[in-house]
Amino acid sequence: MSDLYLEWAEKAVVHAGGMAQAIRRGGITRQTKSHQDFVTEADQQIEAAIRQELAAAFPQDRFFGEETAGDSPEVSPADSTRAVWILDPVDGTSNYASGLDAWCISLARVERGRVMTAALYAPDRNELYLASKGGGATLNGNTLSVSAAVAREQALVMTGRGAKLSVDRYLQVIRLLLERGYEYRRYGSGALGIAMVSTGAIQGYIETGMYPWDIAAAHLIVQEAGGYCSPYPLEALSGEPGPPLVVCQPGLETDLMDILVRADR
Repeated sequence: MSDLYLEWAEKAVVHAGGMAQAIRRGGITRQTKSHQDFVTEADQQIEAAIRQELAAAFPQDRFFGEETAGDSPEVSPADSTRAVWILDPVDGTSNYASGLDAWCISLARVERGRVMTAALYAPDRNELYLASKGGGATLNGNTLSVSAAVAREQALVMTGRGAKLSVDRYLQVIRLLLERGYEYRRYGSGALGIAMVSTGAIQGYIETGMYPWDIAAAHLIVQEAGGYCSPYPLEALSGEPGPPLVVCQPGLETDLMDILVRADR
């Protein structure tokens, strides 16, 4: 799976993970972006560092990060011939700031709307996910494969609630999952939750209104592990949430998407 972009991405997320842990040890403050949506010094410093390093390493590429999305001409989707790196500097900021381990750094390189390279690192869990288009996916060097033929009555599905999803709709998703026999979890890091599908530990991840930086890297990781991923447009990037997302072992996708559609009525 060795290639220039993947090797660079691996080093970048591992270094960023160390930065985040060091910043937290020194004490952090949380700034509120919206209800239960925070940003810390780690989010800002990691994004600034990776953005600067990318500009030096791959000056021909564009950059699109959660904390600076839309603030400069570099992130304009107009020039689709140039690759773009999509970064979530700390996905699961609330977990990170609280000392919980379910958070990660997510970095992906996209060419013409297709994710080609993905690196996702959860430092507190010592989990490094890597994937390249057509080259498979690994966790700490071990080849990944989604679970197969797990019946929904035995399936574990993760979900989340973005700031723009109403409480009623979120509770409807949970109700429908339980009524159809699924068990569910919510970790508070969408990127890490999606990536976990690739290990077979959980059978699905569903959510409405996820952002490009949440899903770009994990989407490829699951695809390369043999999982189903519903379409998510990455050709024209914006700071707006995307369509309903289903990521799962093959065979559950129709049922899980139906749950999201019904909850949206």
